[in-house]
Amino acid sequence: MMGLTRAIALSAVAVLAGAATALAQDSHVLVIVGLGGDHENAERFHRWASAIVDAAKDRYGLPPARIVYLGEDPARDPSRINGRATRDATDGAVSRMAAHARPGDRVFGVLIGHTPFLTALKNGAVRFNDSKGDEHSIFVSGGFAEVLPGQVTILAESAERRRDIDVERARAALERAQKRLAETRTKEEIDFTRAQAALQRAILRLRIAESGPQR
Repeated sequence: MMGLTRAIALSAVAVLAGAATALAQDSHVLVIVGLGGDHENAERFHRWASAIVDAAKDRYGLPPARIVYLGEDPARDPSRINGRATRDATDGAVSRMAAHARPGDRVFGVLIGHTPFLTALKNGAVRFNDSKGDEHSIFVSGGFAEVLPGQVTILAESAERRRDIDVERARAALERAQKRLAETRTKEEIDFTRAQAALQRAILRLRIAESGPQR
């Protein structure tokens, strides 16, 4: 169980990048920590949960109102933990997220000290560190992420490493999507959903390609 829980916690930040896109205002994060059983495990679970919460806020720019952390002991860290991880608190957190979420918003849940999970991926960036500590970024478009004991598997509809992204092609796609969305047409003449998706993919590709070394 410890290996599974560690796999879930350490992979969550990477999966978060794919599940919650660069548009932070459209994303919500719910972290639920189970019983640690002893002081050492409780501290470990809290450390992992805090890393996810901090990454969501500081790295991906989600506002605090869209991040909920329910833990075993809220007094352990009142600045991060919003309440006890009870059934009622969880139901309440999910209900509040549902009330504030808009169509198309992304909700990413992380269970620490629980069971394996499967989550759907939207357009976004998956970031991870290799054995040398170097960070890599991959653009993914749709698919699923599965977390199992000691293993994280991402099945994406399409994926591009940062160095494989064609910047000029992405810029051209961005211009085409912006032009289509700016034109005055009826819904019968243009599929706005497809145009918006194309725009988002182009923006994300450019952000990844221009964000750092070509790995």
